[in-house]
Amino acid sequence: MNLSSFDWIVIGLYFLFNLTGSNLRHSHVWLSYGPSVSKWLVSPAMHQCHHSRAVRHHDKNFGEVFAVWDRMFGTLYVPEAPEALEFGLADGKGNALPQPHDGVVAALFGPFRASLGALSSAFTRRPQ
Repeated sequence: MNLSSFDWIVIGLYFLFNLTGSNLRHSHVWLSYGPSVSKWLVSPAMHQCHHSRAVRHHDKNFGEVFAVWDRMFGTLYVPEAPEALEFGLADGKGNALPQPHDGVVAALFGPFRASLGALSSAFTRRPQ
């Protein structure tokens, strides 16, 4: 497969976008694309707001790459300046909720353990 110069430019831009954008979404590095570009592309700052406990951020910024979907459905939130964010689960008033898992391993494997336990008990029910 022969790639043209244009192909390499597109690949390079996509690589840079992922390097500076996608990989920083779940970090504490605040990177905004500014109000003009953020109407079209989801910046790491916008995605971080999606994970915020603040009520003003609830149900906002569901898009991963393109912000057009959030614009269409009224869920777009573009921060005007860096915001101090607290991440995690919250109730409708922004109060922190207890985390269902106490660590990464429990978060990754706990649901499988619970599912296997539920299946096991479903198949080992005693006749009445």
